[in-house]
Amino acid sequence: MFEYKSLLVYTLFYMIVSACFVLRTTEFVSNGLTVENLFETVIDKEYHNFILHHIKRTSYSIIVHSSLPLVYLLGTLLVNDNEKAFVSVYFYELIVLALLPICGSLSVVYKWKSNNWANHPLSIILSRYNPVDWTIIAKNISTEYQCLQKLTLAYGTINRTVVTQNWIISIKPYMVYVSKKSESSFLVFSSDIHNSTPDGTPGSIQFINIQVIPIRSRIKWFFVRIRSEDFKTLEEHIGHPIQIADNVKLQRSRTERFIEVFRDQVSQNPIYKGYSSAEVCLKLL
Repeated sequence: MFEYKSLLVYTLFYMIVSACFVLRTTEFVSNGLTVENLFETVIDKEYHNFILHHIKRTSYSIIVHSSLPLVYLLGTLLVNDNEKAFVSVYFYELIVLALLPICGSLSVVYKWKSNNWANHPLSIILSRYNPVDWTIIAKNISTEYQCLQKLTLAYGTINRTVVTQNWIISIKPYMVYVSKKSESSFLVFSSDIHNSTPDGTPGSIQFINIQVIPIRSRIKWFFVRIRSEDFKTLEEHIGHPIQIADNVKLQRSRTERFIEVFRDQVSQNPIYKGYSSAEVCLKLL
């Protein structure tokens, strides 16, 4: 086993780094180790061109992530000095296997890019709202995203929910879903409670999954995941009530729970019986 020590250490290190890179951990994001930052020269800024940014981000993410096995194999040439290791014996066969996902992702992105990105899944969604020119809808969404009135709710560093004046957007690693608020129905269909919060503060936190169902035909439904304490804020920005399934019970906010605990504690305190004003006057006399 010790004769493969360098290869084993490299493999473990590469797996950890790759997982952090793909899952976009806080440390990697804060240090700019993301696809959009590494390829910022070719990927438009999100604030300047929201739709085109995510079209290119999802495309480059598929290519880069599919290239990770090939990068690993090339790295073994530098750290592996044992010709009997598995990667050395079957190196060329593994190279061929590692090239398959790259070729597949390149063919998919090439199809998306044809006709000025008109075949990208996000562009196809926007074309449902304007079959003549989907870029008009893209410009409208990008303009609304630049407004300060938008709402952005993040679930970790991978998924985000953005609500603009007319649109609700679910941003995921390889896909972006868009639906017009006035042409959608919303349903809270499930929830889950975690005992630890992302910021490390004590207490439990509840996440709810909301299904967004577009009324317009040929637009697939999607779901957004938010904290239950952000439910009222989301509902206000959407502009109409969100239905809640019978089996889902929303957890109250921290403020509401604090007030309830405070009231219970106060009710348990002993009642102080003071003297009335008449009794005080008689004692003074």
